[in-house]
This record gives sequence, structure tokens and C-alpha cells, in this order.
Amino acid sequence: DCDTFKKHILSNSHVVIINKKDRYLVAYRIKIILNTGMELLIGSLIALAVAIWVEGDARKYKMNSYGWALGVFLFMIVFLPLYFYNRSTAKKNMQ
Repeated sequence: DCDTFKKHILSNSHVVIINKKDRYLVAYRIKIILNTGMELLIGSLIALAVAIWVEGDARKYKMNSYGWALGVFLFMIVFLPLYFYNRSTAKKNMQ
């Protein structure tokens, strides 16, 4: 239960709650931390799925498949467009 989890964090942390307003502020900060964790998990799973696809696709064109997959997983916004550009070049060279 989420409320039990919040109470557990509040009771086991070194946070001194002076009044009711502070209690809501601490609970809000915990909510932000929990939401950020879920967004990070979903983003990582998407990056992993795209990296796995890139690894398999790069292998077809005899490119450095593991290097491209690692680059796409870590810095997708930079390496995915670079991969598509290099893939088109490799495709032309194979024909």
C-alpha cells in the first residue's frame, strides 16, 4: 500500500516535521521521487528495446552491432539518428 510505504519512509527518515504543512511537503517530495523512479524505469526499458533492435539490425549490415547498441542505449537522441545515417551508407555499399 502506498500510504503505508509513505508512513514507513516518514517514520524511518531523519525528517523533523514541525507542522501539518511540512508533513504535506515531505509527502509531496516522496511522491516526486516515486514518480521519477517509474519514469526512469519505463525510459530505460524503451531504450533497451530500441538498442536490442539496433544490435540485430546492425548485424545484418555487418556494422559494429554491440557498439551501436551501447551507444543507442546510453545516448539514444544522438546515436539513433547517426545509426540511421550510417545504416543507409552501409546499405548502399552492400548493393
